[in-house]
Amino acid sequence: MINRELNLSKLLKKNYSALIFGARGTGKSHLAAQYIESLGTSSEVMQLNLLESDTFEKYLKQPHLLRKEIVKKFDRGVASTPLCVFIDEIQKVPKLLDEIHSLIETYPGHVQFLMTGSSARKLKRSSANLLAGRALSLRLHPFTYQEWGNDIFDRLQFGSLPGIAFKFRDDDDTVKLALKSYVSTYLKEEMSIFRFWKTHWLR
Repeated sequence: MINRELNLSKLLKKNYSALIFGARGTGKSHLAAQYIESLGTSSEVMQLNLLESDTFEKYLKQPHLLRKEIVKKFDRGVASTPLCVFIDEIQKVPKLLDEIHSLIETYPGHVQFLMTGSSARKLKRSSANLLAGRALSLRLHPFTYQEWGNDIFDRLQFGSLPGIAFKFRDDDDTVKLALKSYVSTYLKEEMSIFRFWKTHWLR
């Protein structure tokens, strides 16, 4: 296991909430999962994966359900210990952030939200509530040299995205194919959006 420089256990003491942004494949979900595991029995954990179609559709149609579910936990005394809510790919349902804002204000110090997102731009474009002053805005980058002090020439050739370079490090052909797929499905998508923004807004 490689320890990341972004130390959530240190940053999220006192039940601080956080938004973790970063490109796809940088290990955001894995880092969040490690943090949740480190909590042990000190906190109750609630997890929402918005990549799951049923979960996505549920909260997209009725984002207020998150607030109702958490309020019910506190009303019943279920969340007698601090509650940590992990939401993966928060940018898919931006309206959840308003509910999260309300819950942080209602239960200060008792509920913590840990959210990951691959597109801060998408949230800003939708005028989403980015929880300024109520959640830390963190960014996770690919492996640094300090995190993974491997052959620098190898990293220059294959990059340091954990989801690619680490997973397929012993198979050069697969790494090349994975990087090609990453460029075609992610980087080109990002660049096309940037060109649209530049064409229509930077006049």
